[in-house]
Amino acid sequence: MVRCPQQNPSVVLREEIDNNALLYNMERDEVFLINRSAFIIWKLCDGTRSHNQIKEEIKQNFVVPEEIGERIDAYLQYLYEKSLVIDANNE
Repeated sequence: MVRCPQQNPSVVLREEIDNNALLYNMERDEVFLINRSAFIIWKLCDGTRSHNQIKEEIKQNFVVPEEIGERIDAYLQYLYEKSLVIDANNE
């Protein structure tokens, strides 16, 4: 089954600061400061897009290096590990 990352409902966006975002995971009582690129990826995690669809949307809307797909995969894995996203197909 294709993974579709979705923002964890226990994670809230506290504020956007100088092209960064502050995310708070209420379940784990952890705070994450993420840069603009990471924030764009996190916002695209709405449970309707697969990893590949997220990568394609970024490639279509931004000037990015060729290896961006690998970077996005790695960052999505980080988001799962930190419980900032969950798999919408496994709710």
